[in-house]
Amino acid sequence: MRHLTPILLATACLPALAGPGLTKARVLEVIKDAEPVVARCGAGLPAPETVDVRFVIDVEGGVHLVKVQGKHADDAIGRCLVKEVGALRFSHGLKPTPVKYPFKIGGGVARNEPAPSTKPSGRLTQKDLDGLLKIIADDLQRCGEGVAQAEFTIKKTGKVGDVRVRDVDAETGRCVSTKLSRARFPAPAKPTLVQRSFSLDEG
Repeated sequence: MRHLTPILLATACLPALAGPGLTKARVLEVIKDAEPVVARCGAGLPAPETVDVRFVIDVEGGVHLVKVQGKHADDAIGRCLVKEVGALRFSHGLKPTPVKYPFKIGGGVARNEPAPSTKPSGRLTQKDLDGLLKIIADDLQRCGEGVAQAEFTIKKTGKVGDVRVRDVDAETGRCVSTKLSRARFPAPAKPTLVQRSFSLDEG
């Protein structure tokens, strides 16, 4: 099995990450947006701490194999970090991408402090959209066969909502809908409606 070298996002020089939608800037953007929520895991600590967390971003942008390093690896704080980091979603990539990131926690962070809202960045270009949809289309071929007519909205956060799929059987439609719902795009300036046909080929 090929060894995957973790990427330490705290360093100044970062190699490019996999896939047109999964850049080092996008990974950092998602993590920075989530930091206020993740920091609440250490709300009871008397002083700020830095905890290294390792995880792997899969090709669909999901997070797996979350491991907390150091003294909080097996305590309630560590379990909270695993839960919050595991809930992160990134853009699609061409291959699994290992990441290591030093999260700052504790120091009187209020548990009820609201997370800042994500501001529209206007970074979703047609080139981004076409490139990511091509990766998604390749992944959707595992769902079944036929041509799925899909409609969904890319929200200001880059997340996908309001997914509708037609012209395929129920099981295939659920698979397509689930995979589209997990997709993550660069944040658009305003909600963007996408209508696309996806050719499926089972097996």
